[in-house]
Amino acid sequence: MLQGILLLLQNVDWSEPWIIGLLVFHSLSTGAVFLLYKTQAFNIQVALFGVLMVLACLTETVNEYGATHWKLFARHQYFDTNGFFITWMYAAPIVVNCLLIIIMCSMGKWTNRSGRQMRLVECRYKDGWYLQTERGKQG
Repeated sequence: MLQGILLLLQNVDWSEPWIIGLLVFHSLSTGAVFLLYKTQAFNIQVALFGVLMVLACLTETVNEYGATHWKLFARHQYFDTNGFFITWMYAAPIVVNCLLIIIMCSMGKWTNRSGRQMRLVECRYKDGWYLQTERGKQG
């Protein structure tokens, strides 16, 4: 499989405008994933996740369209019946971005919850709650 991916990367005409556009799209969507994580815009992250998942679900349809109409936008026929090209050049980066969103959203929630819990414990410790409960256990 690794040889197939390397062969694919060697045989792609990287100067084709639609491939450059595809790479720009993947770069922008990955940048958006990280930017939205930094700004903690959860609703927009969810919307981006939904759009990316719809695009991933359309992979087979995009491959069929590309196989039928490739002469309109490409110099070479990249779209095979197995979908190898479309999987690695179109769907895989989209799925990776979706996984990044899931990981980053869960990390954000986990770190926010653990941070709140640590502040709560710190406040209770400062108020003497910890000492009072320890004395109650001894007595």
